[in-house]
Amino acid sequence: MTSRDRVINTLYKQTYQPIPTLLTFPAGILETRPGECRQLRERFHSDVDFLDYFYYPVAQTPNHIDPWGCLWTETSPGRFHIVGETVLCQNFDQLNDLRIPLSTPSAHEIERINQYCEKNSRFVVAQIPVQPITRLLALLGKEKTYVGLRKMQKDVMTFLTRLHEVYLQELDAWLQTDVDAICLGRHWMCDKNFIPPLRWDDIFTPLLREYCEKIRRHDKFVYYSGIDHFEETIPSLIQAGVDVIRYDCSQIDSGTLVERYGHQVTFHAIFPTHKIPTDDLVSEVILDIRRKFQDCGLIAECQFQADTSYRRISSSMLNWRRRIPAEISTMN
Repeated sequence: MTSRDRVINTLYKQTYQPIPTLLTFPAGILETRPGECRQLRERFHSDVDFLDYFYYPVAQTPNHIDPWGCLWTETSPGRFHIVGETVLCQNFDQLNDLRIPLSTPSAHEIERINQYCEKNSRFVVAQIPVQPITRLLALLGKEKTYVGLRKMQKDVMTFLTRLHEVYLQELDAWLQTDVDAICLGRHWMCDKNFIPPLRWDDIFTPLLREYCEKIRRHDKFVYYSGIDHFEETIPSLIQAGVDVIRYDCSQIDSGTLVERYGHQVTFHAIFPTHKIPTDDLVSEVILDIRRKFQDCGLIAECQFQADTSYRRISSSMLNWRRRIPAEISTMN
C-alpha cells in the first residue's frame, strides 16, 4: 500500500495502524545537521507532501516578494509574515484602485507539478495563496483590517468580492494539476480574538463553500490549515465542505475535537515535540492523542526546532508509527 492509499483510506474513515505521518524539518537544519536529517528521512518516510506555491518553483526560499509587491518572510514552518510596518493602502477607499494580480502556475509549471505527482507515492497537498485575511493585513495593516471586517466596511467587502473572483480563477488553474488535495486555510487567521465566529460565518463561510464545491467536483480533497486556537470556526468549516482540518495539538484540545467533530471530518494533528518537557512524556502524550482518535481518522505531523535532539525526534516518530499497546487500546 502506498502512502497515498494510506492517507485516502484514512480520509474515508478506514482507520488502521500505522497511521499516516509527516516529519516536518525546520528551515536551515538541512545545512546544519545534514547527517541526522538524512537518517531521519531514511527511517521515517512521510506519507503527506505539502507543495507550497510560495516556494514553487524556487524551493527553500525564506523570503518571498509576491506579485502585489509585498515582502514576506517565513518566521516558522508554514507561517509567513509581512516584513516591516509599511502597508500599501492608507485608507479603505484605496482598495478600489488596486489591480488584483492573477497568480497562477504557468503551463510549464503545471507540467512540472504533474510530473512530480506522477513520480511521488505520497499524498500531495498544494498550499496555494488563497488568503483573503492575510492579504488585507498586508494591504491595510492589522488595525484597519480589524475595523473593516468587524464593521463589514463597504470598500473592504467590495474588495473581498473582487479578490474572490480572482481566487476562483487561480483555483481553476490548480485543478488542472494532479495534486490530491488543495489547502485553503493556512493564512486565513480566523481566531476569535480577531474575527468573531458569527462575523466569520457572514463573510468567509460562503466564499469557502464555493471553493470546496469546486475542488470536490474535480475529485480532490480540501485541506484547511488553521493557526493558534480556531475551534469555534470548525462547525463552519465542516458545513462548507472541508475534508481535513490541520491543527496544532498544543493549541487545541484533541479530546474536544474528537468528541465534537471526530466522525464528521478527518484531523491532521501538528505535534510540536520540542514543547514537551521531557523525553519520557513524549510517549505518554502521543499515546493519549492516538487513543482519543483510535475510532476516527487522524494524520500526525511531527514538528521540531533546530536544536531538538535526534533522540526526541525519533522517539516521537516511533510513537506515532507503532501499534497502540493493548492496555491502552482497551481503555475507556
